[in-house]
Amino acid sequence: MFKLFIKEIRLHQWVKNILIFLPAIFANKIFNLNNLYFLAFAFLAFSLTASSLYIINDIFDRDKDRAHPEKKDRPIASGKLSVKTALAWSAIMLLGSFMIIFFINQTLIWLLIGYVVLISLYSIYLKNLPIIDMVVIAIGFIIRIFFGSAVIEVPTSNWIIVTTFFLALFLVSVKRRLELNTLEDKANDHRVTLTTYNSIFSNILIGATATLSLASYSIYTLQESVIKHFKTEALIYSIPFVFIFITRLVYVATSNLKQHSSDPTNIIFTDKTVFLSLVGWLFSVLIIILWQSINLN
Repeated sequence: MFKLFIKEIRLHQWVKNILIFLPAIFANKIFNLNNLYFLAFAFLAFSLTASSLYIINDIFDRDKDRAHPEKKDRPIASGKLSVKTALAWSAIMLLGSFMIIFFINQTLIWLLIGYVVLISLYSIYLKNLPIIDMVVIAIGFIIRIFFGSAVIEVPTSNWIIVTTFFLALFLVSVKRRLELNTLEDKANDHRVTLTTYNSIFSNILIGATATLSLASYSIYTLQESVIKHFKTEALIYSIPFVFIFITRLVYVATSNLKQHSSDPTNIIFTDKTVFLSLVGWLFSVLIIILWQSINLN
């Protein structure tokens, strides 16, 4: 039963919630131990909420998931986990996340409620609306940014919001294209919107959102206010890692080769180029910020 629980809550998807740490990184407050303490608990709380909502989504999608070569093995879709048990787990995790947030910062509860409502609406109806489904997921990513900002009480950079929005749209575009590659003529049986996200339209979306993601991040690193804030222009040296990350995912999605997974999150952990570029970006940014802080002191 424990193995089913771990599989159902999708621990690998928690990597998305690292976005909560971004405001602290770019506000140069990530090396404060007190901030890290609260951010770690906020990360756990948000991750429990996300996993709780994965369960709800899987309950709604269990019939369609049985037609998916990858998702058919999920505990709920396969019938190994009953809906009643899954709902109990979902409720426990959601309650646990709200209890954690209550002791950290009660104002965060409203952001968490907003996320729960948004994703619940997505699972029930919004995922059936082309383009709207992508925007909803992107808003979910932005809520993570606001969540991280609220934890340590720092203003949210407009550039982080814009870059996160475009990056989220890019990742969803990649996912839709990979679903087309994996499901082929059965795509519509699994997701109604895949009739809209045909290969041509998906490729256009991927190209547009990839360009906007890279451009917005590059412009951010060149902003005079950012250079003054960090007292260095060195953030531009993190751009190549972003370029490699994005272009590699573009290649994976548009190569028309069947992948082991249609989920970009899984690809992050299975594709060495994607994984190393992401790790390289994170370490380069942290090293640049830390090195500059040491020099200034």
